[in-house]
Amino acid sequence: MSNSAAYEWSYVDVEAERRRELRAQLAQETARSHHLRGQAKSLRRAYRTAKIDVDVITVPASADSTELALALDSARRINQQAEAELSRAAADVWSLVPAETEERPTARPATARASAGDGRTARGGEERAAQVRAAALVEAEALLERDGP
Repeated sequence: MSNSAAYEWSYVDVEAERRRELRAQLAQETARSHHLRGQAKSLRRAYRTAKIDVDVITVPASADSTELALALDSARRINQQAEAELSRAAADVWSLVPAETEERPTARPATARASAGDGRTARGGEERAAQVRAAALVEAEALLERDGP
């Protein structure tokens, strides 16, 4: 029979249980860090403008509960900061897409001269800008659905 079974919980058992709980929470934060890192890579790959670094906190196997608690707080703080940077970068990217399309001419110069009289170029540019906005909105909604609440 173990010591804790005969005499309730000893200090060693309480400390071990606290370390297990902290390690489980730290594992959740580490998984969240890896998920955020994947999102940042995806955003960087798609738009090549956003660069967000997400650090992953590790602790040695012999860490006591105070070291684990400090590491857990640090991991949470880093993840919150990375989430904020990622959402800012995504908002910046989504707001730039329609603005860039409005500034760029959608018709070639020869086509623009040929259709200048009847205004087809202006309508084509507006339609293209609307299509780009709709595509950006669909992509943003897909990213939000994938991330979850």
